[in-house]
Amino acid sequence: MGYSGEPFRITTSYKHYKDALWVRDRCRAFGIQAEVDCYGIIELSQPEVVQRADAIVYQFINDEGEVSLLELFMRKDSFIRAHMHEEVEGRVDKIVSDLLASPSPDYRKHRLRDLETSLNHEHVVMFLLFKELQTFFNPSVRGVTVNSLGWIDFKDIWLQTI
Repeated sequence: MGYSGEPFRITTSYKHYKDALWVRDRCRAFGIQAEVDCYGIIELSQPEVVQRADAIVYQFINDEGEVSLLELFMRKDSFIRAHMHEEVEGRVDKIVSDLLASPSPDYRKHRLRDLETSLNHEHVVMFLLFKELQTFFNPSVRGVTVNSLGWIDFKDIWLQTI
């Protein structure tokens, strides 16, 4: 089974439209008929939109380390989970169970890498970019955290008198 010229649907949000166009152009350079569908964030989360997509260009903010990454792979409403075949889901579930049962951070990190490699090999997920975000602020500002959407939770911020 190979590519036979059918349109490759790239779905994204307005925020990532330019990135999706870049991916589309790279596909076209290799003779793949790629098209971009762009949606608002609420529309993009609708199951029928996710199911029509061959690929989704989106961001993932890993704000809580392995927990966030596992949630990305395990949540039933996850874009990634929605594109897994049943046998891949089974393998993912097995790796995650093994990972969660281990008290060793090094072992969990190793198994998480195995999971990511497996999903990449199965063509379920391909991380295009890893970007570390650093924040700087005045030392008197306390409670600054970045949530999973990349926003600062302003309700948690307070000022300490120095």
